[in-house]
Amino acid sequence: MRHMIYYLTIILIYSVIYLYDLGISFNLEFTLVTISIYIISNYIYFKHKKEIINFEFFFCLAFFVASFLAYFIIDIGEGFAFFVFSTNPRSLVKGIALAMIGYHCYLCGLQPVNSNMKCYNEEGLRALRMNSSSAKIANCICLLMFFLFLYMDGINLLNRYKGDSTGESLYLEGLLYWVLAYSVAVYTSFSSANFSKDKGFLRNILKLDGLFLINTVVIIGFMVLSGYRSQAMQVVIPIIICYSVFVKSISSRSFLILLIGGFVLMIIIGMTRSGDQLEQEYSTISYLKDFNPANGSLGFFVEEVDRKGVTGGSNYIPQTLAIIPYLQSIVGAFVDFKSFALPSAEVYTGAFDTESGMGTHIISDIYYTFGLIGVVLFMFLLGKVCRWLSKSRSKYTFLMYIIFTGNAIFAARVELLYGARMLAWGCFLFYIVNMLSKKKSYNTLYSK
Repeated sequence: MRHMIYYLTIILIYSVIYLYDLGISFNLEFTLVTISIYIISNYIYFKHKKEIINFEFFFCLAFFVASFLAYFIIDIGEGFAFFVFSTNPRSLVKGIALAMIGYHCYLCGLQPVNSNMKCYNEEGLRALRMNSSSAKIANCICLLMFFLFLYMDGINLLNRYKGDSTGESLYLEGLLYWVLAYSVAVYTSFSSANFSKDKGFLRNILKLDGLFLINTVVIIGFMVLSGYRSQAMQVVIPIIICYSVFVKSISSRSFLILLIGGFVLMIIIGMTRSGDQLEQEYSTISYLKDFNPANGSLGFFVEEVDRKGVTGGSNYIPQTLAIIPYLQSIVGAFVDFKSFALPSAEVYTGAFDTESGMGTHIISDIYYTFGLIGVVLFMFLLGKVCRWLSKSRSKYTFLMYIIFTGNAIFAARVELLYGARMLAWGCFLFYIVNMLSKKKSYNTLYSK
């Protein structure tokens, strides 16, 4: 209860900052005070958690770098997407205030904190177990998705940072399905293998399905070569979660070492993907340049809503339909989606006439759609959804949880419903695997 009072107090303070011009300057002091409050709020939440391999931790890091770096980026005065930042200090202050309001509403939705959410006992693990045929089917589907991705010329994504981004959105769509198929393969492979806690890492890994190991090498290799760091996290995080649940729990210390090592690797990838040599004269803030547009979008959409008002949700209609496989295409045959408001990512990118999609920010997206009330309501619901998925023990919700957590780094700088679509399509793929697996088991049983 004390935590809720603290979070609600922060929401009230930043609501006043958002609603009233108190003469607060967009400067280093305002930025550092806000960052300090953000750190304290997260310390209060995480001090009761026994482990940090969860959505909350990854989202906390991503939300931070997507929301509170504007002052430092503007201070440098150059760099990727520098042109998207508002020149109105009041808009920048309001944007950061909105981010603080939304994040603390999300923390309220996570209450009460349960420190044992992901501590699976033997009974809980049995409920999550899959058979070996499901792993083989899931890995075959994953490999099929890879070949389909190649057939759609997805290999051209490797040329993105060499100046050729033609058709990037179409290729990313194919990459999305490949990553989802791999997430299903991760779950079925780990949950069907017989691991031993007494064996070493390599001995346990070799117990996994051979085709899964091939899929893993292929998809991680592609992510490293292409430089898609957020998508790489969508691949790696489910592996870490499943290893921790089905093989051996990973200590917070070991995980932090992995995290730092992974971050260094991501920096190296980011420095090399524009060419064959390391880029020189990198400032510290440049390592996080992928989050520059997300920081800039907060001030941009404050001004966009001031000029045109909120959309009232019309931009969410096509995205909501896309959650159910093929429904958007079916309805699109009868309804002209051009009459609806554009998605926030398209508005943001189109405003600066750039071919490279700049994404958005989850707070910007909700604010553009429903205003301040929407930010409060939907971020609170996001916290509730996260808590529900963390507590659940069914196969479908566990799969949803690893996909949900895999998207945590991405979630802060995409539209709200992007994650819902990922969950729905992931469950659809899992349903197919389950159906084929049961049919195969039935045929095997009655062929004897």
